[in-house]
Amino acid sequence: MNNLFSLRWWFGGWMLLVLSLQVAQAQVQPLISPARAQYIEAHEHGWVEVAVQIPANMIESKASTPCMLEANLDGEPYLSETLYPSPAASGSIRTGFVLNTPAGQHTLNLSYAKCYKDKSSTSFAFLLPDRHRLQLLFTGQALTLAQAPVRETGSLAGVQSTINDVLGRQGEQEQAIDRKLSTLFDTFLMGVAVIAMLLGLVFLRLLKKKKD
Repeated sequence: MNNLFSLRWWFGGWMLLVLSLQVAQAQVQPLISPARAQYIEAHEHGWVEVAVQIPANMIESKASTPCMLEANLDGEPYLSETLYPSPAASGSIRTGFVLNTPAGQHTLNLSYAKCYKDKSSTSFAFLLPDRHRLQLLFTGQALTLAQAPVRETGSLAGVQSTINDVLGRQGEQEQAIDRKLSTLFDTFLMGVAVIAMLLGLVFLRLLKKKKD
């Protein structure tokens, strides 16, 4: 009986842990699908890094009240995130996120509500070159430029893009070599065929002379 009771407690604990992990994962919800993200990464793109630094006086006094932050790019929903004021940071919010963004001219819009005294939204227009990272700062009142676009050379994403480019060029070179080898092989076969035909004619002539 005690073993059965312990087993139930053990199973219940595991179910509670799984449910807690699911709730924690649900707090950050990227709204673009994996297929959309892969399409962006397969073409010219960069990264928009948004640092969120909201002072405590911009937040309602109840620290347990979650803050909702939503981001959309040119009207396309990108992110819905739940933020919590940090007691370790005197009730302020210190966090951030990175968005994979197609290269080009865009407008990023942030909307925030619930824990804030007034629901509001702010936008920032920018030009993002290929393989560049743009850093923005969101203070609860404004979304401003923290650092102009910088070309990524040492990030994992930048390294991966470089590797993909190298592999792509290597693949093109291998295809070109294969085509050349195929052409040379076809030429070789044609030469062998011509030589065989000439030898056959010579052999026939020798046979004819012997008969004569």
